[in-house]
Amino acid sequence: MIKPIGKRVLIKPTPKEEATKGGILLPTDSINPSFFVGTVIKVNEEVKSVSVGDVVAHKKYGMEIMKNDQDEDVYLVDESSVIAVYE
Repeated sequence: MIKPIGKRVLIKPTPKEEATKGGILLPTDSINPSFFVGTVIKVNEEVKSVSVGDVVAHKKYGMEIMKNDQDEDVYLVDESSVIAVYE
């Protein structure tokens, strides 16, 4: 179990389309080069701007990629790296 410390958020990335409808394969970075989208799965009690279950956009750089208990990639980001909450 990963527990964020300080003003950090744990985010499970949203799977990306890796090919166009016509079947052209896209490099992951070309889909959206400036930010990633994911679902908040855990927050530290110091974090006030997002909650568990929120779908957020966060900056691509400055995050730590970790493995959760299911051996899936999750992103540990600073609260200030979250740039938007989808409603």
